[in-house]
Order: sequence, then structure tokens, then C-alpha cells
Amino acid sequence: MTTSEWARAFRRLRNWGVMRVDLSGGEPTVRSDLAEIVDAALGTDLSVVLSTNGLLLARPRLDLAPTSVRLHISIDSGFSQIHEASRVRRNLLPSTGSLQQVMTVTAQAVQAGYPVRVLTCIGRHNFRQLAELGERLALAGVNEWNISRVLAAGRAGLSSASLWAVDDDSVLEEVDAIRNCYPWMRVRYSNRTAQNGYFLLVLPDGSVATQYTDGRDKVTLGHIDTMALGDLQGHPDFNPGLHARKWVASTTFGETPMGGSWKPGGRQDTMCLYSEYPA
Repeated sequence: MTTSEWARAFRRLRNWGVMRVDLSGGEPTVRSDLAEIVDAALGTDLSVVLSTNGLLLARPRLDLAPTSVRLHISIDSGFSQIHEASRVRRNLLPSTGSLQQVMTVTAQAVQAGYPVRVLTCIGRHNFRQLAELGERLALAGVNEWNISRVLAAGRAGLSSASLWAVDDDSVLEEVDAIRNCYPWMRVRYSNRTAQNGYFLLVLPDGSVATQYTDGRDKVTLGHIDTMALGDLQGHPDFNPGLHARKWVASTTFGETPMGGSWKPGGRQDTMCLYSEYPA
């Protein structure tokens, strides 16, 4: 999709009642028009999250995004060999030096006033070494860190049992220790591996889809240019109460803009994941 097509998609999503979009991928920073895409989303009164590995976001490019954009930066480990082995390049070689690069970008973003949240997906390769990363994040000034289990979807679905299965009790013990060391840092642990149904996606070709973890992976629901809100609400493969459960927050009651019913304490927050892959 072109810049103007994404702008049109954002207007439609906002009319549907979407409040926040997550510009993700793939890696969204490979797009030369990323600043224009961000501006288009902000121009429709959407809150914007940019989910990135951080490698292409160093200054001066970092300064192109307004500080109202929330940055979600993926870091796998505080040990170079673990992080870099997890971040292989297209030639399947480790991304040598990438940990130092992403830590530099993270510190720059914090200093510039961006809301920064570090995301760490855990598996057998890294769940016992979280303390080292916690120390690095504390020194960089990060105050939000999300540690999460990997969902059995996409590429991870092919190897979820062999690579991503971890012992929850051990992880929780380490998370508690990190919280005690850095009480000012908001450290959250998420295990939603039993949840089937995730996200409302807009894919690079304009398809509207959702993500399942039961082997179906991405399920197409329609196209952003032609789909109406009623089509989405009535689609047999999309249940707002199931697919948006992660995003319940705040203090309102009852019906949401997408038509789902929530328990007290819920508000529809985010319903779209923008996904763009390297060209």
C-alpha cells in the first residue's frame, strides 16, 4: 500500500471506532515514507505505536517522529550473543553489533522524551538471563518493560514447542526479583498462549485479517477499501470480545465502538495492527 492508501485506511479505521494503531511488521522502519505514514495516522486522531527492532531508528531519523508516538522496541537479551543470534539477517547470520545499536537508540529515545516500552519475547534461549537485560534497561532510563510468552502463530507456530516453551514459575520468580531491584520500572509478564484469536490486522495488500493460534494463522476477513464496519462485526471469524480482550482498559462499561460487550473496567483501546514487510 502507498502512503495515500494508508492514509485512507486510517480514516476508515477511525470511523470504525479504532482508537490506536500499532505500526508493526516485519520492520516498519524500512519504509522511506514512514514519517508520512505516522503523520497520516496522527492526522486522523489515532494514537500511534511504532513497534521496531530499533536498528534503523537512530538519530537523525528518530527525530522525524513526534514525541507523542509511543515506541515499542524489541530487545531479546542483555547478552550480545543471545540477542544477536535471535536477530538473524537475511543471510541467516547473526546481526553483529545489534544489541549495542538498539540500546543506543533506546537511550536516545528516552532522553528525547518518547514514551518507550521494551518488549522481550521469551523462550528457552533467553528466559534465564532476564536480569542482565533489566540492568541495561535501568541504566538507559527505561521505565516500561513487557516480558511475554510467544504465541503459536506465524513463524513461531512452526517451532513453538521446541523453542518457546518455558516454565512459568521460573519466569515469575525472575520477574519478581527484577521488580524488587527496580521498583520504579513497570515490569509486566504476559502469558496468553492459551488464547486463540488475536488482533485486527491490516496487511500490506490492504487485506483486513485476524490472527489465530490454532493452525489457521492469518485469516482474511475482507479488504480495508470495501469492508464496512457491519461486515466486520458480523463476520464469523471475528469476535470482538475474543479478539480484543487484550486491549480492555480504563473504567467504562457496556458496549464498545466495535460492538463487543465488556466486563466493568473495560474500554475498547486498540483494534488495529499495521503490518508492512520489507520491499
